[in-house]
Amino acid sequence: MLIEFTVGNYRSFSDPQTLSMVAAPLKAKDSSLDKNNVIHTANNPDLLTSAVIYGANASGKSNLVEAFAFMKQFVINSHKETKATGGIHAEPFRLNTDNVKQPSHFEIVFIESGKRYRYGFAV
Repeated sequence: MLIEFTVGNYRSFSDPQTLSMVAAPLKAKDSSLDKNNVIHTANNPDLLTSAVIYGANASGKSNLVEAFAFMKQFVINSHKETKATGGIHAEPFRLNTDNVKQPSHFEIVFIESGKRYRYGFAV
């Protein structure tokens, strides 16, 4: 289960931005909404079953999905595609010349088999 995903210095994201699936400590007037939309976990925060990403055109919605896809592909394929001489092609934020020389950051926090994990890297 995804708890949060953070990305920084990637495409349209200069500073780190986090997509959090942690549910706010609020109760709906209709309790069936909480049952259908919130997962209660022991020793971890309550989590949302889904989230919506919305915003104006060119505000970064697609880039957030692209960042998640980049991290997934990097983790799955890095052992066979990355060579010591080959570069890793993460697209940094380009509107600040200092960022072009800095690494892109990716981090995910998730629960698997009841244990909480945090995994991240900078490229």
